[in-house]
Amino acid sequence: ISSLRNSSTITIPALIDSYPIQATIFEPKLSSPNSICIVISEATGSSRQFYFPFAQYLSQEHNLHVITYDYRGIHERKSTPWTLVEHWARRDCAGVLSYCFQKYDQVVHIGHSLGGNMHALLPTHINEQISRILLISATNSYLMYHKWNLAFL
Repeated sequence: ISSLRNSSTITIPALIDSYPIQATIFEPKLSSPNSICIVISEATGSSRQFYFPFAQYLSQEHNLHVITYDYRGIHERKSTPWTLVEHWARRDCAGVLSYCFQKYDQVVHIGHSLGGNMHALLPTHINEQISRILLISATNSYLMYHKWNLAFL
């Protein structure tokens, strides 16, 4: 992407351990009385940059604040301690959402694939504050629903 208008890189502390989460925030081009922030949680193997065109579109065309972020250990050059998906949800995603709750009146969460499954692991007090949720290709992770799994029982 050659030009990322009205965007900046920020660091947001994760919940619980304050691990520094790298994020990009896209600000709307026009000042607006609405204080809505969209948080985009990425799919496994994607980086926050994958979502930049969509984030910029939401920001510029719909006058919304948009944050994309990377989970700890994803696309980092430094080594990170052992990380579980639970850390990505309960610490990283929860930290980004908490940051947004402090700054914006409404927070909308868009989760792509694994990013959509975060809600099953988020603390209840975080889920209760989210205004709206949009899940994209977020499959049901319960293995007993998959017929191929029954062959192993």
